Amino acid sequence: MEEHLWDELLQTLSSQDLTRLLVAVTGDSRELKRKSKDMKIQSVIKFTLTSQELLKRAVLSKRLLYNFASNKMMLDVSTSMTKAQIVEEIIAIWRMRALPVSRIRFNERTQCSNILNHLDSEAIKHIWIKLKPCHGKNSSSDLRGDILSSLPSVEWLLHKSPHLEPAPVIQYIRHNVPPDIKSEPDMAVQYVTNRMVKAGAISGYGNYSKDAKVAVLGASGGIGQPLSLLLKNSPLVSQLSLYDIAHTPGVAADLSHIETRAHVTGYIGPEQLGDALKGCEVVVIPAGVPRKPGMTRDDLFNTNATIVANLSDACARHCPEAMICIISNPVNSTIPITSEIFKKHGVYNPNRIFGVTTLDIVRANTFVADLKGLDPARVNVPVVGGHAGKTIIPLISQCTPKVEFPQDALEALTNRIQEAGTEVVKAKAGAGSATLSMAYAGARFAFSLLDAMNGKEGVVECSFVRSEETESPYFSTPLLLGKNGIEKNLGLGKLSPFEEKLVGEAMSELKGSIKKGEEFAKKMN
Repeated sequence: MEEHLWDELLQTLSSQDLTRLLVAVTGDSRELKRKSKDMKIQSVIKFTLTSQELLKRAVLSKRLLYNFASNKMMLDVSTSMTKAQIVEEIIAIWRMRALPVSRIRFNERTQCSNILNHLDSEAIKHIWIKLKPCHGKNSSSDLRGDILSSLPSVEWLLHKSPHLEPAPVIQYIRHNVPPDIKSEPDMAVQYVTNRMVKAGAISGYGNYSKDAKVAVLGASGGIGQPLSLLLKNSPLVSQLSLYDIAHTPGVAADLSHIETRAHVTGYIGPEQLGDALKGCEVVVIPAGVPRKPGMTRDDLFNTNATIVANLSDACARHCPEAMICIISNPVNSTIPITSEIFKKHGVYNPNRIFGVTTLDIVRANTFVADLKGLDPARVNVPVVGGHAGKTIIPLISQCTPKVEFPQDALEALTNRIQEAGTEVVKAKAGAGSATLSMAYAGARFAFSLLDAMNGKEGVVECSFVRSEETESPYFSTPLLLGKNGIEKNLGLGKLSPFEEKLVGEAMSELKGSIKKGEEFAKKMN
């Protein structure tokens, strides 16, 4: 039959009519391969199983095959095809296919993973977006499953992390996740979620079944405002309660105009503090005065200790089960103060009180990445000890990926991480301290905590907490977070001789700051 007559015949018959015709001619269509030698008949079957025009084009170009044994379509991708052609072919076949084909299979010579690996992340994302509106019998879910299964650990990761959207996960994994981590599902979840939050790659994605009310105490300040903005932008937060002694109604009104799910309420003055805290599951406290040139964190003690003690007292009264995240410096003293206040009220739970030292980790990651020419989103340096000067101990020997420095460079890097806060204070020349980077670090810790509270597994962050890992009663180490706060203290791990020396040298100052905070709290009424 001439091709133009063939076209006319196809256009006059529906898929249902063609199917009946084929069964009448060949009997059981499953026996067609054995019974029929006529390629035109085989082509007709292909046309009946999906969109006629689409399959005609595909069959004539010899890109679409039919596996009679399994009753599946197979896409035969030629190496001469461009990426754009492959993308459009996949989209077109999938969106326009008709029953009874259950799903497209790729032939043995070009497995799905090989086809998808031929495409870059933008092409994968394009397929995903195009297929997303498909519903009903032409659902794209099967092909989306093929896309996911072709990328190691992604399907498992999405199962464990239901708030993540597949498209950015695929893009992130293809470009950022090392092969050794891809093969370890638990490590993949921890790595991808932490790094994507750090990189902002999943900001605004997904929905959460659990509603979370988060309070920021000190929301009008230099840290509080950008921190509140980041929290407002997160799908983890459903209610955002902002408190300060001034300006919070304006800050709340400003943030409330942002098109994200968190409902924002502002509270001002001590008489409204209780209302701000009612029902909160996480409380982040950046309140206090900032450092100025020439000041140490201990110079802040007299002012900030009182502020933190009063706010902690309100938390113990109005939300004793909440996770308390203290940013206010000096953290080495304000965490012991908070703990003692909670003890006085009989509601102390050491697994729910955190000193936010995340900025030390953020800085260490950035500085190491700069020196080694790495992507900072792929660097993870545990930082232990405390949150002031020489009590800040970066464990470069445990850095992921592994890095090495000559001793003089290692000492200089360690010193820069320890004095990075002073670096910012000097650079701002009296205009404040590290506010934006601290807000970012505080938000990162809050997001990790909320993730763990929502049931995400493998969430690890360093934090200054009650500890038995060293002779210091409080100490920062990597913590496995869970629904009830600290699930497990992961400890110091194996230290290098240099790091062991740093830990020993930090003890005296660290224990002195802790004792100072405890004694202050005990003197309060």
